[in-house]
Amino acid sequence: MRFEFKKLFASVFMWIIFGIVLAYLGIYIVIPANGGKAYPNSQHLNALLNTLNESGMTPDGQIEFCRAKQEEIQSAAFGENRADKGEYTNTVFGDYILLDCAVDVLEQIYNEIPENRTAIVKDALRNIAEENAKSEPDLGVIRMNSLAVKKYNRIVECGVKYAGHFSAVYDVYDDAPWDFVMIFFTVILTARMFTLDISRGSFKMIFSSKNGRIKLFSKQLSACFFVVGGIILLHTLSGIMVGAICYGVNNFSLPIQMAAPFSACPFALNLGGYYAVRTLGKLLFYFSCVTFTALAAILSKRALPTAAAGVIFCLAPAVLMSRLYTASNSEYSAITARKALNVLRCFVPQSFLNIKTFFEDFDYAEIFGFPMSRIICVFCVTGILILAEIVISARIFGRETR
Repeated sequence: MRFEFKKLFASVFMWIIFGIVLAYLGIYIVIPANGGKAYPNSQHLNALLNTLNESGMTPDGQIEFCRAKQEEIQSAAFGENRADKGEYTNTVFGDYILLDCAVDVLEQIYNEIPENRTAIVKDALRNIAEENAKSEPDLGVIRMNSLAVKKYNRIVECGVKYAGHFSAVYDVYDDAPWDFVMIFFTVILTARMFTLDISRGSFKMIFSSKNGRIKLFSKQLSACFFVVGGIILLHTLSGIMVGAICYGVNNFSLPIQMAAPFSACPFALNLGGYYAVRTLGKLLFYFSCVTFTALAAILSKRALPTAAAGVIFCLAPAVLMSRLYTASNSEYSAITARKALNVLRCFVPQSFLNIKTFFEDFDYAEIFGFPMSRIICVFCVTGILILAEIVISARIFGRETR
């Protein structure tokens, strides 16, 4: 496979494209690192939360204590002495921000999470009762609401801990421009890999034996997977590191429900599990771009048509879904856009580019009469799609030329 890497990056053009991707990746390290300075130090905040939790105060008492402290130092925090040494941090203003964040954390742990889940269970039970009262009840509605009761009627074991400013992390690292750049890079990389031998006139020599062709196909596909997967893993690791260092997201054992806005997430999942699912989803999507472009290259045997087909069929659905996500929040087109989006999110690999939306609410759909999580559905569809494209490509690539 080493020879395939050398062949792939033998041109200045590919090094330029690769350099642009790495430079763009650097932006997602520098900017979030600077933005994280506006948030409280997680160590200081967890120390305050531990003190409150061990004080014997009731949950309401802990919240009121933080609010009273805020009012006490408010004038100093926004006055001339804001840079004076604080009780919990290096400055009085830092104390004010810390207490404000502590109130939000305590409200979420003690009030928002249990209240949201209780409200969802009550609504589901009411829907079941109303449906059963009808002369012809809709069994699909009953099944869906029964599943909601089962999922949300579980206690989320939330410790009195700061989960970090998680929303800032995924807002930065699930950024559409980055994904558009990566799609373009993935398509160009794969198109060059699978058409380079033809353009250099070595086509006949390479196609001398079936075993040789299958080995060559495996090496070329593996090289593309390795490069693209390496960049995606690097992007993910940079997000995890910046999130841990700058945004306080460093306790991956905490339930995902503690990270706003995932308080209504139905899954028994922690933050580490979310990162793992997100990474796997991203890898599957970009691997599907590789396999589709490889199939297009094997069929067309020319770089330009292959690149055009790859960009159109990989990038266009991503742009469409990005527009639908925006339209679903619009006052005028929300219902129509949401219906189209919910269908696409079950079957289109581009759904992985905005994977956080699968965890924000009870995101299930009836598939063949059974309630199924949309994220499980799109995982299955994408996996089957990748395997089918590999098998078809290998068969065509390994076929003897006449």
